[in-house]
Amino acid sequence: MRLVRLLRGHVREVAAVLALLLVQSLCELSLPRYMSAIVNVGVVGSKAGNMSYLGHMALVMFGFCVGSLVAGALSGLVASRVAAAVSRDLRHDVFKKVMSFSPAEVTRFSQSSLITRCTNDVQQIQNMIVIMLRMVVFAPIMGVVAVVQVLTMGGGL
Repeated sequence: MRLVRLLRGHVREVAAVLALLLVQSLCELSLPRYMSAIVNVGVVGSKAGNMSYLGHMALVMFGFCVGSLVAGALSGLVASRVAAAVSRDLRHDVFKKVMSFSPAEVTRFSQSSLITRCTNDVQQIQNMIVIMLRMVVFAPIMGVVAVVQVLTMGGGL
């Protein structure tokens, strides 16, 4: 729950990551539909051998690939920036807390322990935020988009 509190100040960026992941999954899951159209129409259907149709469909598929690539790269960039900002805030909070220690509390913690808290532990939280925003959130989005596309394709399987 504390992680949600830390992310609360970055709602726009998290929403941007979610939107970019949605675009990425839509682009990736549109490719099989176009491949099916190439085979059904351009190879064995009414436009069999029509190279202009095949070329047009290939360009459309390439556009979706580029869209997926751009959305994935931007979502990674924004997720990394969110994680870096949260880490910065967390380091600031840890430093502020350590500076407010009484002399008795300062002697209770070793310098190496405090350095570890400010570097390694915060780095682990930063990595976890990036993984959470990129992978853990992407899987359900991909699943929902896939189910919606299967349901909209019809029952001709």
